[in-house]
Amino acid sequence: MALFAFNDMTAIGSIRAIRDSGLHVPEDISVVGFDGIPIAAHYEPPLTTVHQPRVEMGRLGAELLIEAMDEKGGSKRGNNVILKPKLTIRKSSRGVKS
Repeated sequence: MALFAFNDMTAIGSIRAIRDSGLHVPEDISVVGFDGIPIAAHYEPPLTTVHQPRVEMGRLGAELLIEAMDEKGGSKRGNNVILKPKLTIRKSSRGVKS
């Protein structure tokens, strides 16, 4: 069984709730967060997370805003930009049982 949380803080809270119910992470339930916040690496167990490229997101957002202002309402890149997140596997998850 696995839980994919909306963000890392929700995942950390979920780990606590799982433990409070007498279950174990990742033996009973794997937990994965979404953000890549620094504390995720230091929680017990260290949280598996999908790291978001926040610096790149901010830089790109600023570039698109400047382009939109320069082009008077539009960017030459269009409205869709895809950035690649990075899965950081730690001890709160484990592989699928066969």
